[in-house]
Amino acid sequence: MKRQKNTVVGIHPVGELLQATHKIEKIFIINHPNERLKQILQIARSKNIPTSLVPKVKLDRLSSRAHQGIVALTSLIDYVDCEEMIIRFYEEGKLPFIVVIDSVTDVRNIGSVARAAEAMGVDLLLIGTRNRALIQEEAIKASAGGLLHLPVSRTENLSKRLHYFQKSGIQNIALTEKAKQPIEKSDLRLPLALILGSEHTGIQKNIQKTVSSACQIAMKGKVKSLNVATAAAIAMYEVVRQNHGL
Repeated sequence: MKRQKNTVVGIHPVGELLQATHKIEKIFIINHPNERLKQILQIARSKNIPTSLVPKVKLDRLSSRAHQGIVALTSLIDYVDCEEMIIRFYEEGKLPFIVVIDSVTDVRNIGSVARAAEAMGVDLLLIGTRNRALIQEEAIKASAGGLLHLPVSRTENLSKRLHYFQKSGIQNIALTEKAKQPIEKSDLRLPLALILGSEHTGIQKNIQKTVSSACQIAMKGKVKSLNVATAAAIAMYEVVRQNHGL
């Protein structure tokens, strides 16, 4: 990993930064942490902030300063609380349209999905933090600023959040080439969470257990797969078409 500009290093500075959780992208802590680092790790995880235990050499690559075994990457966007947003939507009488990203590792794809989501009026973008790209400058650029205007939430336990959606009356729809149902024949009425998986591994098995149904984009040409961002844009447009009669 190349040396990052947006870093906060040291036990006390990172501890202070934890008071503004929405401003932290990820915290890297040396493997075999001492008690003070273990306390920070516990607090970060309780606040749903992505963490990773790494060797000292990786911390050295992230920052040339004396890091005391901990480096935090500050965030370029403000993250929102997913459950608080769902409650707010219903209080305002809005049927939420949510896009969920699972295990997408290419920052440009995340940015492109966010760009289409903002354009299509998506209410919330939820990103699983396991095996995913960090939201840095390249993602912001690929989103054409969409990540700065679209409410974005994150979670390490995506399955738990999707179960919460179900209990809240939201149908979880998976977009996958393995589905038999064409998207234009699927019921995409709001409230809805559209779930997108990695191009290489698809949607994780534990996530598949939370979906109400699955749909696919039928293709006429010889190419039988689409970039996740392209597929997402087509699917989002179909959701908007069904709900707003475009």
